[in-house]
Amino acid sequence: MIRRRGKANRLLSYLLNRKLIYYRNGSSNGNSRNRSLYIALVFAAFFALMIILQILSIEKTNNNNNINSYNNNDMNFNDMDKENGILGRFRLFSKKSDDKSDLIFGPKVVQELDRIFDIKHNAVDVVLTQTNQSNNIYENNNHHNKDVYSGATVDDHWQEVSHSRHKFFVYSAYYDGRNRQNRFIRIIAATKTRTDERVYCKLWFANTYEPMRVNAVNKLIHENWNLKYSAYFILCPLFAHLPVPVTVSIFIRDNSNDINEQSVMHSNKLLIHNNAFRGPLSGNDSGDNHNNDLLSDDSIAVCIKPLHYDYNKVLNLIEFIELNRILGVKHFFLYNHTIGREANCALHKYIASGLVTMQSWTLDMESQKEIRTEGLFAALNDCLYRTANRYKYALMIDIDELIIPYRHTSLSSMLQTMSRAHGSRTGAYSFRNAFFYSQWPDDRSVSTAATGGYRLQTLLKTRRKSQLNLHKQRSKCIVMPDKVVEMGNHFVWEFLPTKLMVNVDPRLAVLHHYRVCEFGGDDCVKTASFVERRVHYWKEELILSVTDRINQWSNYCHFDDVLNKIDN
Repeated sequence: MIRRRGKANRLLSYLLNRKLIYYRNGSSNGNSRNRSLYIALVFAAFFALMIILQILSIEKTNNNNNINSYNNNDMNFNDMDKENGILGRFRLFSKKSDDKSDLIFGPKVVQELDRIFDIKHNAVDVVLTQTNQSNNIYENNNHHNKDVYSGATVDDHWQEVSHSRHKFFVYSAYYDGRNRQNRFIRIIAATKTRTDERVYCKLWFANTYEPMRVNAVNKLIHENWNLKYSAYFILCPLFAHLPVPVTVSIFIRDNSNDINEQSVMHSNKLLIHNNAFRGPLSGNDSGDNHNNDLLSDDSIAVCIKPLHYDYNKVLNLIEFIELNRILGVKHFFLYNHTIGREANCALHKYIASGLVTMQSWTLDMESQKEIRTEGLFAALNDCLYRTANRYKYALMIDIDELIIPYRHTSLSSMLQTMSRAHGSRTGAYSFRNAFFYSQWPDDRSVSTAATGGYRLQTLLKTRRKSQLNLHKQRSKCIVMPDKVVEMGNHFVWEFLPTKLMVNVDPRLAVLHHYRVCEFGGDDCVKTASFVERRVHYWKEELILSVTDRINQWSNYCHFDDVLNKIDN
């Protein structure tokens, strides 16, 4: 029999009488049964008390903060979780109030308040946050970035994200408004491959909007080769009613749950490239007024992964740029990890002519041991978004590769034909790889004298491996940047919905790859091969272009010591 002592026993008796709980008289010790029941009741009372205190806390906050009305009609919360679930907790504060430490709401609560109170957005801002907004000074407009596409060096550079437990760097930021209901600031970053750090974005605007802090998502870029560090996208959501920000900073919430914003402001600050908008940024513009379909078929760029190991093959470099230019390329984007003096001089001459943009690329991660090949996947995706809406096509190739059309005289005419054949669903074209090994002998039909005295490898190395690599194996792509989400080295990892890859028939075009045997040694020369002189179609124009460049720049750049070397 259970003794009834005080309120707890009366409650227990009530529950027993109502058969809401059951008491079974067994052979076990009665004291143990009583103790278990009392423990259960204590826990129930504790949780009930917590709920009561939470209600009282909300009522108190409501009394201290006069929230009259707000508008959330322009915000689409349903689509905000498509990139790995971005929404955290929201803080609402009135623009008319000096007190910005109001209630914390979840996204469903915000939606419900919107339904009930018909909220007006001109009276309130909604900020993704995990803490009350501090009174720190936000503005620090002295940044290094310059949004330049006329050929001068764009001064995006790797910047550290402070308070991380690992190496964490950010490079560039792009407005991605291709889905109007789910807009982002997309940041190119590099950090630990398997990171669990929570990341936040701080956005600055050109108009009267105050700086805004939002929860962000770390989205791993697929190719990392199981190394410690990888390229990442950091995605900062942008609400539908907001204009495109001007700058963004990335910071991390540390284990103490405190955010030292003042120190973070000096850690990194990125200019947001708004390629969708042509002209000066306007605080009232959504950034979505540019139609990429207006770009012509000859609007073609080339993206090249970081040049490293003090790259100084000047003749190969000039030959690569000039032949691509003859084929119809309008601009080249390169990333300078380490290049030699003469190559650097030649590239700056191209920059001055408006043909080349060269990005600084000094990433404090050890290549091949900590991150893959100087962070090439960060560079490829940076170039993807750098060219989006400015060029209709971008060739994702290396400095020793060329996409050669076999049935057209230019890339633009080939792309125009393929575009008509495959329709609007096309997002990229894949070209199979053909090796032209440098160990094979020179083409006897061409003498060095005929090439202006220079060893132009595309004219001399014409023996081609018979077997082509399959698509996605050594293949390279021409992409339509505005239709691609994530670029890999040999294929596209992710397209926009409904877009797809077209595998190009090798009778139409092939990727020419000029290099030594890929597995070392000279055994590759024993493989089946044949002579392919397709590049000779442009021979005279190529020789003239290369010799003109060298004659113009040789005295200034002092090419003599490097031009006569055989560049393998």
